[in-house]
Amino acid sequence: MTEGQTTSGNTGDKITISKDAVYGTAVLVLIVLLALSLYTGGFGLFAKPGGTTPPNGNLPPAGNNGTTTQPPAGEETLPLVGVISLGENAILGQKDAPLTIIQFSDFQCPFCGKFYSGAEAWMKTNLINTGLAKMYYRDYPLGFHDKADDMALAARCAGEQNKFWEMHDLIFGKQSEWSGLPEASVVETTTGYATAIGADKGQFSDCMAKKKYSASIQKDFLDGQSAGVDGTPTTFVVMPKAKTDLNKLKSAANAYPQYVQIAKDSTGNYVVMVTGALPYSVFAGIASAYTG
Repeated sequence: MTEGQTTSGNTGDKITISKDAVYGTAVLVLIVLLALSLYTGGFGLFAKPGGTTPPNGNLPPAGNNGTTTQPPAGEETLPLVGVISLGENAILGQKDAPLTIIQFSDFQCPFCGKFYSGAEAWMKTNLINTGLAKMYYRDYPLGFHDKADDMALAARCAGEQNKFWEMHDLIFGKQSEWSGLPEASVVETTTGYATAIGADKGQFSDCMAKKKYSASIQKDFLDGQSAGVDGTPTTFVVMPKAKTDLNKLKSAANAYPQYVQIAKDSTGNYVVMVTGALPYSVFAGIASAYTG
């Protein structure tokens, strides 16, 4: 049998088929298959547009046209962060306020003192007192501040008498007075502050002597490190994604791109991290992105 020939049957008859005939038949079959493929959408190997299964297989179709809901433009580039815990200190503001402010701070940090009298004062008046936001204070005492731990403990000990924020305000308000005093005067100073805000002196002194909340203060510090805090003050603003204009939020962040970062967490919130004692206008811009 020469190239391009074949034999068939048992009768001994020889059937000769030319190579050109074989090739011609093959080309015709391929043309027919291609036409059928175009007509049927590829024999079902690829889903047609508008199908019920999205490309990634885990997003349900939206509406009746089989299309999926797209995230806001630019959201896909936002980093994913863990949920920022609130700590154990008393809340300032209404518990159901839509925006949540979590501040990591150091009572002896001069920039934190500046933040307290500037942006924080503005937030209290315009965001917290109006019911738009609530605030949580978390301790982040820096190791080179010799009285930061003591002042954090004093605020906690006042807090167990429901006077945390009164002590918080007094400590920051008098920061320039006590920060330069000798370490030995801390007990007398903080006890005087406790008396001034109406706390029970005996209970406060006992709490301070036992360092009752030292472990809780350390936990705040470690939680801050886990959240990316490496200096004070660092403030997180948590906003519900469904009621936040991402474009406005990005515009506010772009005013200080080195110090304001936007992320999202697993619960469907935007998380804005503000590093440093930035002016109140930054927080005004962030709050203006809330559409609720």
